Amino acid sequence: MPIVAVNQALRIGRRLGLLTFSPSLTTDRLCYHSHMFQREGFLYRRVLWVEIMMPFIAMDLLMAAAPYYSLAISAAGIDCFVYPVLARLLSLEGGHAVLDCVVAAHRREMTSGQRRFSNGCTAMEETGQLRWLCQRLLAEQKPELLLDRNLRLLLGLAGRACV
Repeated sequence: MPIVAVNQALRIGRRLGLLTFSPSLTTDRLCYHSHMFQREGFLYRRVLWVEIMMPFIAMDLLMAAAPYYSLAISAAGIDCFVYPVLARLLSLEGGHAVLDCVVAAHRREMTSGQRRFSNGCTAMEETGQLRWLCQRLLAEQKPELLLDRNLRLLLGLAGRACV
């Protein structure tokens, strides 16, 4: 992705005051998260979460999530659970968006997901643990947020929105 595209993404993210944002992806490769594919005719789209592959993250949110990074060596689950849940728990404003006017290509081959990291978990296992942890955080700190439709979707309490 050329520097001009990075600068364009930064300008849009700042102008919209986004917490996380990412370029959209070309459709020439397999991707697990179809909401990340570029959609013609859009400048950007608000989404529930942005995939961790190449995100821009507001410093407040990045630092708030620091205690959770060691729980997900693969980073799986940080993007779709930790960032959106912490943003709501901490009342951080801005939301998340995919930038359709800035496009990147996913060139790395998708893995089988069977790799075990140094914590003994696969990416899917890490994701499941973070989902459970985020459900627990909400229940303990702000149980009223468990009624929020978007958080219910994210956490698999009302359908599937991640993995």
